[in-house]
Amino acid sequence: MNLPRIYADYNGLQASPRNLSKLAVALDTFGSLRDLSNANVRLQDGVQLIIFDYSDADEDLENSVTVYWEKARNRWLAEFIEEEVVYIPKRDRTENNEFLCLKCRTPLEDYIDKNGMDASCVCQSCGEKIAAAIEPPI
Repeated sequence: MNLPRIYADYNGLQASPRNLSKLAVALDTFGSLRDLSNANVRLQDGVQLIIFDYSDADEDLENSVTVYWEKARNRWLAEFIEEEVVYIPKRDRTENNEFLCLKCRTPLEDYIDKNGMDASCVCQSCGEKIAAAIEPPI
């Protein structure tokens, strides 16, 4: 099974609030949102992903995770076992500015560059929230 590969900021690594024997990282950065939207993934409890971060000039950190909603802090967390973190040779790090609407797949990067972005921003083509991929569960 090919899981989407999503950026996550490992600097926010913490013990998972729901299972202290695991680690978790929040999927709350612009890079996470962009990658989720481009992969056409709307987060929900139990979603499985591959997350990554840049380790150094030669390698990346990567691992499989399960996503869950942390109600106490209103955010999505990617949970995993520390021993499953893998160091892999760095992938292409050319800056990717593409940002597709989760619903209609319209490119949004020009709109975001011009207007900035906050939780109320919507796609000008279909009205979907730009941050729909990380919206809280219903």
